[in-house]
Amino acid sequence: MEDIQKTAIMRALRTLDVLGVPYAAIIDGETLGTLQVRQPDAPEERPRYKRGETMKHYLDKVQNLQPGETATIEAGPFDLRVLAGHVSSAGFRLWGAGNYITQTEKGANAVTVLRLG
Repeated sequence: MEDIQKTAIMRALRTLDVLGVPYAAIIDGETLGTLQVRQPDAPEERPRYKRGETMKHYLDKVQNLQPGETATIEAGPFDLRVLAGHVSSAGFRLWGAGNYITQTEKGANAVTVLRLG
């Protein structure tokens, strides 16, 4: 960074100080200001499954549900959160918004779906 750029930045930071505006700036590896700089969280690794792999696991259990009926799908080899999301998506596609409820059963490592309408 050139000296003139540093001068412009320092002038802007002094203005923020005078105005009482909290800020954090990292300039040449040095942290300036009163705010704490939080390091970004590491991206969460999600298991990836082949297209349609989870659908084969749950679709036959949910596609023929009638209003008032429930189905419990064991997570088996799949991540419970991923499976719950996929089952919820299937409920939306099959019956529409507000016509089903999904719930994860962590102790049982399963997803339960109730068709409402």
